[in-house]
Amino acid sequence: MRLKEALSVLSKSSPYSVSTIRQGEQPDEYKYKEYLYIEPEIAIDFECKLKEASTNSILFLCGSSGDGKSEVLTRLCNKPEFQNVLFHLDATHGKTQHGTAVDSLDELFEEQKKQQHKLAVGINIGMFQKFIKFGSEKHSDIKALFSGFLENRHEKGYQIENAYFYDFESYPRLDFTKGRVESEFVARFLQALTSESDENPFHSLYCYEKKIESQLAFNFQLLREKDFQNALIYLFGVIRFYNEQFLVPRLFVDFIYQLLTTENKQGLIGNLFTRLDNQISEKIVLHDPLSKSNEVLDSFFLESVTGSLPHETEKSINYLIELAGCELDNVNVARLSWIMNKEIKQEFPNSKLVNLFPEQIFISYLELYQRLSKNKFDHSDEDYLVELFEKNILESILNYINRKVPAELSGFVVSRELDDFVVCNKLEVELDLEYLEEKIFFSPCLLEIKFIVNQDAELYLNLDIKVFKLIHNIKNGYLPNRSLHNEFTKLDEFIRELINATSKTKEIRVFDKQGTDNLIAEAKKGRRGYTVSGSIF
Repeated sequence: MRLKEALSVLSKSSPYSVSTIRQGEQPDEYKYKEYLYIEPEIAIDFECKLKEASTNSILFLCGSSGDGKSEVLTRLCNKPEFQNVLFHLDATHGKTQHGTAVDSLDELFEEQKKQQHKLAVGINIGMFQKFIKFGSEKHSDIKALFSGFLENRHEKGYQIENAYFYDFESYPRLDFTKGRVESEFVARFLQALTSESDENPFHSLYCYEKKIESQLAFNFQLLREKDFQNALIYLFGVIRFYNEQFLVPRLFVDFIYQLLTTENKQGLIGNLFTRLDNQISEKIVLHDPLSKSNEVLDSFFLESVTGSLPHETEKSINYLIELAGCELDNVNVARLSWIMNKEIKQEFPNSKLVNLFPEQIFISYLELYQRLSKNKFDHSDEDYLVELFEKNILESILNYINRKVPAELSGFVVSRELDDFVVCNKLEVELDLEYLEEKIFFSPCLLEIKFIVNQDAELYLNLDIKVFKLIHNIKNGYLPNRSLHNEFTKLDEFIRELINATSKTKEIRVFDKQGTDNLIAEAKKGRRGYTVSGSIF
């Protein structure tokens, strides 16, 4: 067997892509799939609860398609200690040709109530809502359990009465809490796949490919590089935030298969930023590091085309070409240098490839989440958060709101515009650090940031990576438009709420849009009412 054939067990078209209960002796290919199985934490917790739960309990293993529910339940089903448990591997499909998935669940729950046996069910999240809506009314008690779970999805191993819910979403495969993207699942999988060990059935096949110097061998070798693996994990984090693409095991292993085996003159790095027939790949190509040009990158391309690159840069390019096992064009040299930047910096510190790409906004967002995840803020955290939100983010937003008024509006915000004038309300905004310290952020994808406006009004900014990036771009002079629908809508909503929060202000100013002496009138509320200076007449 050749390496490509063995890797085919990872393909979404493989008969092993969905687990079913298999009887008798298995084909040779099965050992490759079995070797790569990474037991998830949720499987361990689910098995422990299955052992200790009472006889009439129902345990639900919940997730999306491809999460690995069937794999976990199939393995448990084959264990002798669970022979008295009734397993329903996939609640998405009906048992019969004409029956629906809801019909099958109705029958399943009816049988469980009669027999009082222990039941383990693999179920997609969408089926909960579907059963609540279309399930038989005689199972209203089950519907109530489902509703309780949907309201408490963040709770790991949620229990209500005799039902237990283990949700893959509560066991994320990507970790963002340390200011970077980590994934034990991806790291363990790639380590197993590429390890130089006699226990690894892929290793001997790789050695043969290496002997004949096939491109697949070079692809496999590059995948073994820790920097390349870290770059993949980083990209998985990026598409999770920007594109809501979850790291689903079935999609992930198919992505690795296509990444390694798809023929490309530019090798593995060419495949990484070429749209393959895979949802993960389709999202990754949207974040090609070359999608944004910069002065350093443009200079590298120019010197490369004119043959004026320094000697050490040429050496670093040759190193990357040797690593890739194929001739690389300038574009893919730049891409691979982005991935191998740490090693390039160590081996060729004076190369033009060092720091070819500026630090990403994504890293700044992860640092913010790391700070907000702490149970208690220290002075450094408080200073960082105040600087970020009060001095940078709010200042950028206010400059954007007040952009049509040439005068300095420090401490004021434009609340409404007339034909020739603008009315500005007094504004004092303070970040609510106590709220942020006590707040539990269940997901880094949406951060609820609280402000206090004019000492009494509460204001919330629902911050995600897209809004964060938009505000950063506004600070650098970019004016957003409605083509950025989602992030613009969120920012626009925050701006409206900010202005509304100043509606009870005790001080306003009126400015002339065009005049050189912009301040026309000012009104302040005191003990004896308003005092007005200037005139708009």
